[in-house]
Amino acid sequence: MKKIFIFSVLLISALVLTSCKAEKKDKDIQLAIDQIEKEANEVVINEDSVTFTDADGKSQTITKKPTRVISVYNSYTNLWYEAGGKIVGRIESETELNEDAIKDGSLNLVGKTNTTVSPELLLNANPDLVILSSSKQGKDLIPQLEQNNIKYISMEYNGLGDYLKFLKVFSFLNETDNYDKTGKKIIENIASIISKVPKENNPKALLVFGTTKTLKAYLSSTANGEMLKYLGVTNIGDSWTKESVTSIDINEEYVMSIDPEFIFVQSMSDEAKVKELFEKTYNEKWASLQAIANKKVIFLERDWYHYKPNNEYDKAFLKLAKIIYPTIFENFELK
Repeated sequence: MKKIFIFSVLLISALVLTSCKAEKKDKDIQLAIDQIEKEANEVVINEDSVTFTDADGKSQTITKKPTRVISVYNSYTNLWYEAGGKIVGRIESETELNEDAIKDGSLNLVGKTNTTVSPELLLNANPDLVILSSSKQGKDLIPQLEQNNIKYISMEYNGLGDYLKFLKVFSFLNETDNYDKTGKKIIENIASIISKVPKENNPKALLVFGTTKTLKAYLSSTANGEMLKYLGVTNIGDSWTKESVTSIDINEEYVMSIDPEFIFVQSMSDEAKVKELFEKTYNEKWASLQAIANKKVIFLERDWYHYKPNNEYDKAFLKLAKIIYPTIFENFELK
C-alpha cells in the first residue's frame, strides 16, 4: 500500500511538472507571437478600406480592390502578388521579379529602375494605386501623386514586422485570406523557433555586408540582423555606434578582441566574388578567430538573406537556427 502511495505521488508530481513545462512553453510562444505581430495588429480593416501607417509615418486609408496598380519596387511587387494582387505597370528591370508580374506590368513601363521612374509615364498610365519605396526617389514622386489624387503606399521592408504588416495590408486590400493562411502560419512557426532559443550563454557574431569591392558590418537594424537578434545572437557591431544606421566600418581590432563564434556574410552581388574578397582580406589576418578556425564563416544564400524571403520567412529563420543551435533544432520541423 505504501509503495502504491509513493508511486502515485511521483506520478502526480511528474504530470504536474510536465504540465508546468508545457504551460511555460505555450506562454513563451504567445509572448513571441505578440512581439512578432505587433505592427500587423496596428492595421485597421474597415468594410471598404484598409487604414495603416506608412513608412513615412503618415496614416493612409486605401479603398479595397484597386484595379490599376503600378509598383515601382520589385521586391514589394512580389509581396503584392503573394497577397493575391496584380499590377498593370512596373519598371523595366526584371531583377527578382516573378513571371506573372513581368507579364502583367509590361504594358506600362514607367522607368528603367526604381531610381529612374518617369512621373509623366507614371501619371499617363492612370493608376489608382502606386506602390513605392520610402527612399528619396520614392518620396520625390509623392507630391505629384497627391496633386493628382492618386493613392500610394510608401513602403519600407527591413524585417519580419514590416513583412507581416504589409502582407496584411495587401491581403485585405485584395480581399484574400492570404494573411490568415500564410502570415499566421509563419508567425506560429517563428514563435515556436524563438521559444526554443536558450536564454543564456548565447553566441556572438559579426554580420558582414559584402559587395565585390567592400565589406561592412551590418547591424541589428537590418533584416538579417533582426533574425539573429530574435535567435539570441549578440551582434558585436551594434556596440560600435549609437547612431541610427544599418551599416558601419568593420572594427578589426574589436573583432579580434571579442572573437565571435560566427561570422555571417550577406552578399549584395556575386557571392563567389564576395567570398574571394572576404578570404583575401581576413582569412590570414583573422586566422586565430574561432569562427574561421572552426569554419563558422557562413555565406548566406541571396534568395532568402539578400532578397526578401516573404512566404519562406520561417524557413529562413529555421536554417539560421540549425546553424547556430544544431543540437536543439536537429529534429525541429515547421508546421
